[in-house]
Amino acid sequence: MYQSAFRNTSLIFYALLLGQLLFGAVVYYLLTTTPGREFGDAVDLLPPLSPYLVLAAVALLAHFLNRLRRNQGAGLSGQLGSKILHYRTTVLLRSAVLEAGNILILTFILLTFASSYWFAFALGMGLFLLARPSREEFLSIYPLNSEEARLI
Repeated sequence: MYQSAFRNTSLIFYALLLGQLLFGAVVYYLLTTTPGREFGDAVDLLPPLSPYLVLAAVALLAHFLNRLRRNQGAGLSGQLGSKILHYRTTVLLRSAVLEAGNILILTFILLTFASSYWFAFALGMGLFLLARPSREEFLSIYPLNSEEARLI
């Protein structure tokens, strides 16, 4: 039961990852098939560093939320199920924040046709992948007895 709950958290993470990649593919397709526009022709709607500032703000927010939730989790006592639920919420919060930043960057790309913003999206996807849930992270956050650790 606990292993499947933990596996479901990873499944949700990878579904969010796939959604971002799919949306990125759709944006790329729309930009490369728009008649009368060359991909890479930037429209000056935004300052050049806008996606990087968004990425930095989102990364800091995700880090802050993750640290806050880790501190709360370290103080949790009780059943393993409540710890898994807390961890799932932590993963979903930080994933949602990072995903929101990536979607915003893709929106910038769609609005401006700026091919240089794809690098910011790639950095955002890298950050998202670094935040994937893992058994090791769970074990490092929550105080578990040997039986609970075995169940995970």
